Amino acid sequence: NNKTSQQQIIAMYDAGMEIPWDVRKAQPALERAEKEGLIKGVGRRVRVGDNAIYLAKKGHRCVGFDFSDRAIEVANKRASEAGVSHLCEFLVADALDAQAGGLRGRRFGTVLDSACLQCFDPTLQVKYIENMASLMAPGGSFVLLVVCNQSQLRSWCR
Repeated sequence: NNKTSQQQIIAMYDAGMEIPWDVRKAQPALERAEKEGLIKGVGRRVRVGDNAIYLAKKGHRCVGFDFSDRAIEVANKRASEAGVSHLCEFLVADALDAQAGGLRGRRFGTVLDSACLQCFDPTLQVKYIENMASLMAPGGSFVLLVVCNQSQLRSWCR
């Protein structure tokens, strides 16, 4: 159940627990994608902002989102500490309803997923991908950093 998962994650943030995906650095695959010129005008799911901060340090403007107010607070604090808050916008939004709230009508050259898709129940994964596609500008790209098997990957890419 997606709502239970979200509630558990929010409880972890609220309790000040160590967050397992908070590695405090950009994902190596993202660093390679940026070096190869694959990143253009980034919209992405936040977690705690480390990937967006890395991209902002490379000069990219980034819009990040998460369903957790606390994740957004952490991301804003880290962007400020890194001196890139002027290049980062973090907001609360639902990845399964991306055209609601602050993301409504927004389009990005690159939409980045760093291990978010795999967290959704398989029955919600197509809805998630459709929502991320709604954020892509014409000719935009979807950069997917995910741990999965070949069968899962084929089912997502259509």
